[in-house]
Amino acid sequence: MSNSNISFGLILRIVSLLSVLVLPVQVTAMSSLSKRYFARMGYYSSQLLTQKERPFDFSFLCELTEAHLGTIPFENLAQHGGKGGPVKLDIESIAEKVLDRRRGGFCLELNTLFGELLRELDYKVTKIPSIVYKGEFDHPATHVTLIVTIESTKYMVDVGFGESPIHPLEYVFDKEQITPEGMKSRIVRQGDEDVVLEWFKDGEWQPRLLWKLEPSLQMQTGPHQPEDWQGLLDLVYDPGTNFSNKLIVCKVTREKKLTLSGSKLKCTVPRFGSESKLTVRELSTLEEVRQILKDEYGIAESETEQVDIGKIKEQDPSLFAGF
Repeated sequence: MSNSNISFGLILRIVSLLSVLVLPVQVTAMSSLSKRYFARMGYYSSQLLTQKERPFDFSFLCELTEAHLGTIPFENLAQHGGKGGPVKLDIESIAEKVLDRRRGGFCLELNTLFGELLRELDYKVTKIPSIVYKGEFDHPATHVTLIVTIESTKYMVDVGFGESPIHPLEYVFDKEQITPEGMKSRIVRQGDEDVVLEWFKDGEWQPRLLWKLEPSLQMQTGPHQPEDWQGLLDLVYDPGTNFSNKLIVCKVTREKKLTLSGSKLKCTVPRFGSESKLTVRELSTLEEVRQILKDEYGIAESETEQVDIGKIKEQDPSLFAGF
């Protein structure tokens, strides 16, 4: 290990120790999960020490959502040889992978973990199974999103969708909402029972997600129960799904979307608008892929020693068209 790495590690530990002494009462009362989460997102003095008591309100919810999306990647390495094997849905297994080993994950991991953080901060959180649009909504739900209530106002929050809105969306119908990165979204009714999330892309409104309007037994407002979501995980792990056949790693900020899609590294800057530009770089070797995972997504090489890109490179390119 280099001296610079040692110094950086020492600095992080010192900052973490100092934060315990000076953080406001609301923050010092946080559990181990919350402290690990804040450390993972780099939330030290610059974000949390600006007030004597930081309110956990809509403004802070926006900050948390954006910090997560810009720090913790959406990724499915577990299905392509990543360390740790198949995904587990209990909170500690997800936290150990995402927070301690500094990996990412997909919706069932990321939204579940983010929901637990929000619950610890006294936000009211409901997890909702939803269907990802694939030309139609004629297949089972394989996604989970969050509805967060602050006082009497509801917001849709999603940190596990690859290219999510960078801030929460107010959960109201037929209202165009533009988040700071420039994404235009709206939530609309479809028939009597369904709700659809749309975004404005290529000059028209396009569907993204669908979920049920009325609460059901599938919707969770209490502590996470892994067994309730195992059916969705089984569907994601089906060998015939695109997700089982394509490697996807994605991280977004206000300015940039960076996606490892199979063996292609795609960068979009800025993300929206007439000046938006996409550049694509083909990665020809596993070593290149692992280096990108380390340098761009912060995923240690020890996490990717068994990643297999041979199968990935053999897939139909259309599998990666949406990323």
